[in-house]
Parts: sequence; C-alpha cells; structure tokens
Amino acid sequence: MTPTPTPTTTAPSPAVLADHRGRVVVLVTLAVGAALLAATINVDSQSPRFAWAGLALAAVWATGFALAPGWRNTFAAGVGRHAVVGSLVGLATFGLFVAAAWIARRLDVLVGPIDDILRQADEQQLVWVIVLATVNAVAEELFFRGALMSAFAARYAIAGSTTLYVLVTVAGGNLALALAAAVVGTVFAWERLLTGSLAMPIATHLTWTLLMVTAFPRS
Repeated sequence: MTPTPTPTTTAPSPAVLADHRGRVVVLVTLAVGAALLAATINVDSQSPRFAWAGLALAAVWATGFALAPGWRNTFAAGVGRHAVVGSLVGLATFGLFVAAAWIARRLDVLVGPIDDILRQADEQQLVWVIVLATVNAVAEELFFRGALMSAFAARYAIAGSTTLYVLVTVAGGNLALALAAAVVGTVFAWERLLTGSLAMPIATHLTWTLLMVTAFPRS
C-alpha cells in the first residue's frame, strides 16, 4: 500500500520573511520621512512646529533603523579611530562646500536656495539648531547608511542608498540641499562600505552638519 504523501507547507522561511519585512520597513520609512522632511523645510522656522517636525523626522529614521533586519553589527572594531578620521573628513568636506558656495555666489548660481537654508538655521536659537542638527545627522546615518545600505547587494549599496537619499531630500524642494545630499551621501556611503561601521559616517556627518549650520559663511 502506497503511503499517503505528507502535505508540504508553502510558508516562507524566516529569512524570506525578514527580507520582505525589511523591504516594507524601508519603503514606509522613506515615504514617511520624505513627507516629514518636506513639512520641516516648508514650515515657518520661527514656529515651534519647526523644531517638533525636525525631532519627529529624526525619530522616523531611527525607528526605521531599529525595525529593519540587518542593522546589527554596524559598529565594527576601531570606533575611536573611525570617529577621528570621520571628523577630519567632515572638516575637509565643509571646506569643499565653503569653496563651492564662494564660486556659486559669484556666478549667481544657487544663491537663493543656499540662503534659504542658512536663514532657517539663523532664525532658530543656537541650542535648537545644534540639537536638531545632531539628532538628525545621527538618525540619518543609522537609517540610510545602516538599514538602507544593508538592504542592497554590495555592488549596488552606494549607488542605491545615495540615490534614495537624494530623492528623499528632493521632497524638501531645495535644489542646493539636494545637490549637497548627492555629494555627502556618496562620501558617507563609501565610508560605511570601506569600514563596515557606522562610526565614521556618523562622525563625518556630525562634523560637517554642525559646521554648516554654525560656521558656514553668510552672504
């Protein structure tokens, strides 16, 4: 007598579930983050809603990082060394942006978008500027160079994560900010890929951002 075959299950494996969940988390985080960034950029910077929108945006990026699979082990050995080198890269990147802005202003290119960003920073109390810049710099790195880069195959990690980083920034409607995202996003992604750690891109992002909002030359 032929035994009755045992029914096979079609339930996906935990790995498949994790990959699917990761895609959902990333897509939802990108959509919500883009909407919040647009709201933050376009809200009156003197309104309390500006600060709350900025904090909410950081919370979205951090939550996306925490919920997405593959985020663990993103701080490899040598955190101190990576942080020091990252800070120096951030300083050099700031210098590059100062030189680029000097040229752009003399060519009357991007003057309006650059001044719009700086005006928002200047209209806030310095303590709030530093707090918002710090939490968003760290949260962006956790999500974009942590969870998002982990979602791509190695060969596409830099191009894919940077492209999405720029597209999200475009939602803010500021061309200068989008161009800056393309440059620094590439730098941060290379640091993540080369070191296998988030320490260096976080240090670079923090140094560059804080210098941009506090020391960048005003017109």
